[in-house]
Amino acid sequence: MKKLLLITAAVLMATQLFAQESTIVPYISADKLPDLIKCLPAPPAFDSPEFSYDVLRYQWGKTQRMNPERAAIARRDAVWSYEALLAELNIPFGLTMSPTETPEIWKLLVTSMATTDPMRVAPKAYYHRLRPFEMYEEHLLSTETEAELSGEGSYPSGHTMRGWLASLILAEINPARADTIFARGWMYCESRVIEGAHWQSDIDATRVGASIGYSALQTSPEFRNQMEKAKKEFKTLYKMKKTLIVYFSATGNTRAAAQKLAKEFDADLYEIVPEQLYTDADLDWRDKNSRSTIEMKDKSSRPAIKGRCTNIADYDTVWIGFPVWWYTAPTIINTFIEAHDLSGKVLNVFATSGGSTVTGSYNDLKKAYPQYNWGEKRLMN
Repeated sequence: MKKLLLITAAVLMATQLFAQESTIVPYISADKLPDLIKCLPAPPAFDSPEFSYDVLRYQWGKTQRMNPERAAIARRDAVWSYEALLAELNIPFGLTMSPTETPEIWKLLVTSMATTDPMRVAPKAYYHRLRPFEMYEEHLLSTETEAELSGEGSYPSGHTMRGWLASLILAEINPARADTIFARGWMYCESRVIEGAHWQSDIDATRVGASIGYSALQTSPEFRNQMEKAKKEFKTLYKMKKTLIVYFSATGNTRAAAQKLAKEFDADLYEIVPEQLYTDADLDWRDKNSRSTIEMKDKSSRPAIKGRCTNIADYDTVWIGFPVWWYTAPTIINTFIEAHDLSGKVLNVFATSGGSTVTGSYNDLKKAYPQYNWGEKRLMN
């Protein structure tokens, strides 16, 4: 009887969601959507191996808070609004989304999220699962949201429902960026574990729930019609944006990666050519007196380059690529950046390496040139 009352209250709450957003007409009424109580398994029991994993992941989330960069992302991801979520997906999607700049895409996303939001309400009330920070009587990463979340129920996750649904929709609009979109969407969902607001099993189940919602949307003619409008808008706007792939390649590996990126983004190529080409001896990292070793030891080193990219002002997005040397970007990359005005552009980084990641190089460039808008990073071996 108690659960029946809770579900009834949940249905009323779902109705109120639309009342609060009266200008949004859902593609499917809440009572016609799949019932996640029937679709998804119950949350793990306290004495189950699955809950033991939840506890381990909660501890993992707390360690991630010690990484300032990851903690800042989790805080941004905690903001409950369409605007905040879609701002995080702009760069992976490859286009800045807003009600004025991309009205058709915006309408599709916001209406889709408003349509599927009620799917989480009934299971939250039915299971009324205690959130991690409540169980352990600890603070959330974003402490200002504790009062709002306390007692609301952890399963499923509203943020994950929106984040994963938006990722699915954006990947359909721009399939060429699907890998990047889903990677950021995955991170957005994981931020809820780092926050301490959800268990890992909440996140895993809700991704499935969002996929169920996405499948249900396909049955709506209005959704399909708006999807076609969004795709058409994207193609029109994306053709207007120009992308440049800038790269330095000492051995040819980065050149091959740059050519692959240029094909992916239908972009132009520009090679950074050193005034004095590097020989095999110059590149011998085991030789303390080799040219590359000496340059990388001297942070002020700026190897001369041939010419400048005279039409760089024509581009909205610039990818900068290089082989990783001594865990960072070769100093010839600094020469290029300092020789050009990159204001107002999205700067993405790609790198090739036999054993290093691209993260250190990317962070070093962001730190050295904080005045620029740094976007995504990609390791391409």
